[in-house]
Amino acid sequence: MNIATHSIALLAAVLPLHMTAYAADNLTPGTVMMTADAITFVPQAPGSAVQVAKLWGNRDTGPYAMLLKFPGGYAGRDHSHTADYNGITIKGIWIHTVGNEKKELPVGSYVRQVGKEIHSDACKGPEECIVLVHQDGRGDYIPAAHNH
Repeated sequence: MNIATHSIALLAAVLPLHMTAYAADNLTPGTVMMTADAITFVPQAPGSAVQVAKLWGNRDTGPYAMLLKFPGGYAGRDHSHTADYNGITIKGIWIHTVGNEKKELPVGSYVRQVGKEIHSDACKGPEECIVLVHQDGRGDYIPAAHNH
């Protein structure tokens, strides 16, 4: 088992299981255990290269957690979110940029991104990146004004 698969399996086993978890798009209370290969990723939006896998909670209202998967070489646009979020690199090298600070974040790295602060995300290729994201508030995506 490689470190990425092991990390995802470990997260699936030890994350706060008392929280509401997603199973087959229905909210199901109680303990949920999934192997890494059972976690289903879907496009974040139609045609998006970014994929998401819901873990628990409700992204429309928060709190919630999800896995974000970026293809190797991905470079996202500047954006913000209403609420703060916490992110941990599970696979690959996630690149997170805030203002003039750009940081490469290998497996195990942590980010606390402040809400309403413009930032961008990328994945140093060729390996895909997977990031665990937890947010207490709504999981929105607000494109930066200069992206239009």
